[in-house]
Amino acid sequence: MKSDHPILSEAKTVAIQNGYLVLTYPLDYARTLIQLGYEPFAPKERPMLLLKSTYLALPNVFEYLKYIKNVDGFLGCYRGLGARICQNVVANTVYKRVAARYPWEDDRRRGEQQQQYPQQYQLSSTRSGAWIRGVLGDMDADFIHAFKKAGWEIVCVTASTVASHPFYVVAVRTMGQFVGRENSYKSVIQSIGHIYESEGISGFFSGLIPRLIGDILYIGISASLVYLASSYIGKQNGLEGATAMVSNLVASSCTYQFHVIASVMAINNSGLTIGYYPYTMKYDGWYECWKDLKDKRQLKRGSAIIGRYYMGQTIIINGTKRPTGFYFGPLHPPGLRHREELLNNVYLTPPKTE
Repeated sequence: MKSDHPILSEAKTVAIQNGYLVLTYPLDYARTLIQLGYEPFAPKERPMLLLKSTYLALPNVFEYLKYIKNVDGFLGCYRGLGARICQNVVANTVYKRVAARYPWEDDRRRGEQQQQYPQQYQLSSTRSGAWIRGVLGDMDADFIHAFKKAGWEIVCVTASTVASHPFYVVAVRTMGQFVGRENSYKSVIQSIGHIYESEGISGFFSGLIPRLIGDILYIGISASLVYLASSYIGKQNGLEGATAMVSNLVASSCTYQFHVIASVMAINNSGLTIGYYPYTMKYDGWYECWKDLKDKRQLKRGSAIIGRYYMGQTIIINGTKRPTGFYFGPLHPPGLRHREELLNNVYLTPPKTE
């Protein structure tokens, strides 16, 4: 059977990736708001199974999405989708262009079979809004060769992250407008102009450093675990997939906190309600943000889809556990977006006069 034309194959890949992005975007939207520190519902105390203690339970992400839909409608669950698609396309394009320069000749000299990238490599991650198809899934016991592949993966991911980060900032800020009901970030082009006018070039790279640190650590941890497994366990049938899955889960868990920090820094001091107290503090740098969230035990917020619970500080009032040091709300009424549109149509902004 004749293979597809390279352009058609590339178009299919882009369509599949963006289709998956659209399908899962509402979950990404809800998770981003949680990462930014927005919790509209106060937690409820519930007993722990098989234990006599209690915990403060938060609504799961699907209840969170139901709330967003009630406020903004179905299309409101896709706020910021355009910027996220741009981020995904740019990240994947840059990644593949850089990855194509990998010196495959060295592999052929070592007697390995050259195969077409990226079909050979299946390690993937939705980190940074792009699918990272890397070279870690084919590690062998040669440390130098494995180290070289991991290093090239870091170069590819770094280039794609830097190139796509402006769209990441636009996407996060567009989502964050839900809290304060702002309308500063509309289309992708308008948002880029708004950031440039208000913050300059530096505004496009807010939160870039923690993203890069998280991605580099993610690759390093994954590569180390895969290399150790292939060295001491060997490449046995049926174990490669399990090894890659476990290494990805461990790496994701260890580096998730940097994803939270990147989201917070992307909206910090941005003019949006979510970027100021009581949702977040004004940080001079990402490390200050990391220390503050660490002290408040908020570095893992948004990591769970179901079974969410409040991890911050608590106090006991009349024998009942209550959260403290964290602001819950505001709770927007259903249909708020429809009423806002009506008001905007009735009370038009008067034209400026010279």
